[in-house]
Parts: sequence; C-alpha cells; structure tokens
Amino acid sequence: MWRRADRRRDAELQRWLQELAPRLDALRELPPPPPELLRGTLQAARQELARGRERSPRSPDNRLAEGFPRELARLAAAATPPLLLALAFNAWVVLRGSQLLGALLPEPAAHALPLAYAVGALGWLALVVGSLPLAAHRRALSMLARRRESR
Repeated sequence: MWRRADRRRDAELQRWLQELAPRLDALRELPPPPPELLRGTLQAARQELARGRERSPRSPDNRLAEGFPRELARLAAAATPPLLLALAFNAWVVLRGSQLLGALLPEPAAHALPLAYAVGALGWLALVVGSLPLAAHRRALSMLARRRESR
C-alpha cells in the first residue's frame, strides 16, 4: 500500500520536473543586468550602510547602550519574584517528590524523577536569567533609537 503511493508520488514528481526543466533552461538565456544597474545598486547599498552606522544608537567604541544598567535592573526586579517562586517549587519537588512518588514507583525511580525534573527546570531558569542582559540591551537600544527619532 505504501509503496504504491510512493510510486505514484514519484511519478507525479518526475512529470512535474519534466515540465519545469524547459522553463528553467529558458532562465539561463536571460541577459545579465546592465553594468550601470550593478554599479548604481552597489553605490546605493554602500550609502545605506554608511547612513546606518551614523544612525546607530551604539557608542563609537561599541560599548553597551546608554540605558543598559537601568533596563537590566528593571527587568531583574520584574523577573526576581517569579524566578524565586519557581526555584522554591523546584526545591519542594526535589525534597518531597520522592515521598509522593514512593507509593507509586520503585525507590530508584521515585528519587530519579524529581531530580530529573529539577535539572530540566533549572536549565530553563538559567536560560531565562541568561537572557535578561540581552533583553535589557535591546530595550536600551530601542529607547535610544526612539529618543533620536523624536529629536
């Protein structure tokens, strides 16, 4: 049953490729773009890149954005209570999870499952905490860009 469906799909694909081949061959015959167009495009791209560097809210020596410490403190203050709650819950799972699972599972599994859960949860918590500086930097950059646009 599966092989027949695969053969049908293969035949359809082969027929589609045979129809597509002449169209692709016709694309090779198109003339290349004129050199003036290429030069103009390259010049416009260089100008845009130069303007982008001028508009960048970063400092010339590529330091962190101006409001980074304030944004990091703001994000850390907002993230601390839920992170502490998650940490407390994970500690409770490690301490009490084996007792709760002990009635249902053999002893090695009852001890391993809460620990495996806690290791995974701590990994997620580490990702959240590790992303705070990135989020703070991006927020600081966007604030600087908005401030420059409003001038």
